[in-house]
Amino acid sequence: MDVKINVKESISLPIEKLKPFQGELKKLSEENFNKLRNEILDDGFNFAFHVWKSDNCYFILDGHQRHYVLTQLKKQGYNIDLVPCNVVEADDIESAKRKVLQAVSQYGKLTNEGYLEFTHDLNLDFTNFDLPDFTPPDLPQIDEFEFNPKENSDNDNQDFTLRITCENDIDQEELFQELNERGYKVKK
Repeated sequence: MDVKINVKESISLPIEKLKPFQGELKKLSEENFNKLRNEILDDGFNFAFHVWKSDNCYFILDGHQRHYVLTQLKKQGYNIDLVPCNVVEADDIESAKRKVLQAVSQYGKLTNEGYLEFTHDLNLDFTNFDLPDFTPPDLPQIDEFEFNPKENSDNDNQDFTLRITCENDIDQEELFQELNERGYKVKK
């Protein structure tokens, strides 16, 4: 049995050719508009629109907020070249609406452990991201920091001791587990 692939082609279109399709299904707050605007201006436009072609119109299935932000940027004088679009097949308007609901659904859920593991080595301002139904965990407060390099005959491979004082036993245990899982030698 085959899985039907409904993405039929990838094309580039002028932003004006894309027609919003979801109506008032989702709202973009001013705060999130500014976050998305800043991300696009800082990092560029990174994700293709998903569109349904019907009667020579390209209706947006996924990308309404990005479309709105790009349209506003264009009104402010920004040059918006052709944007990438994946053309998705739908039999009729009901099928197309179903695909919009699939696009706005979030099946996977962020977890604290997964978030910390994925982001631990990033130097980003995470306030620009709107992670639905997820509040990034606070790292335990570091009240005291000691840097004591140990003498080692191999100058290229030094050991360092880091002492962290946590506010409570739960924070201490979580940090201990995280550092241990990441391969650090840790002691309580």
